[in-house]
Amino acid sequence: MRLFFTRRLAPCLIILSLLIGGCALSPKTVMVAEDIPATTGTTFAAYQNSGLEATRTVSFDLQGPWDFTQKSGDAIFRSRLVKLSQSPAREQFPEAAYAEEVFPSVQSGEVPLFNFVGRSTKAISVYGQSSEDSTGAATYKRYTNPERLLVFPLTIGNSWKDTIAAKNTPTIKYVITRSVVARGEILTPAGAFFDCFMVRAIREPVGAGKQTERTVMYVWWAPGIGPVAAVGSQAGETKMLFTQAAYVWRLQSYRIAK
Repeated sequence: MRLFFTRRLAPCLIILSLLIGGCALSPKTVMVAEDIPATTGTTFAAYQNSGLEATRTVSFDLQGPWDFTQKSGDAIFRSRLVKLSQSPAREQFPEAAYAEEVFPSVQSGEVPLFNFVGRSTKAISVYGQSSEDSTGAATYKRYTNPERLLVFPLTIGNSWKDTIAAKNTPTIKYVITRSVVARGEILTPAGAFFDCFMVRAIREPVGAGKQTERTVMYVWWAPGIGPVAAVGSQAGETKMLFTQAAYVWRLQSYRIAK
């Protein structure tokens, strides 16, 4: 649900609005790549608290069902899937299939951030990010290795690990370990989704004295939809089931491109 532009958004969640159709009608114990379709032009909106400016008390477990329907004054964060031709610095990411254009907040006035996403039958991966500076010039951050958001087939107990660094700062490395820890029903402002896979991501910096930067994140993935909720810890978190979150992200609405 961190990826490394210093924005208020959850890593790459990355939000990844991989949205099409509704929730699964029959139980799914395994998720494959075809369960997370991507259609450029799809738009997505989510509620999220104000990130580093505030914390949120949370309570969740590994059993479910999970309720993310709480009311609040959270900001609306929006994203859409776009063709590579619509993205700045696209020539730096030849492996990408499309880009996710993320608007930090409708109130922020900040320029959008682009995540470059690759897809195969084995994984959904992020290769880096780009944006534009105040003059309109493209800036980008390409990873030395792709960050795999999902590895297929996805089932409870699966785990994988990636070591990530930006090519312009290769000595600053992070190890991100993802594990599929649960499956069940989740309630969001956009509706109820069934057979969702709960994926935990532990992001740890490489090097002595860096433990204060460790974070833990959970993302709920719905078959046929994509990510529908996420919760991320504050930096330096030591508990797997933490109670003070840096952000809570939950699906509010979406429009499916035909």
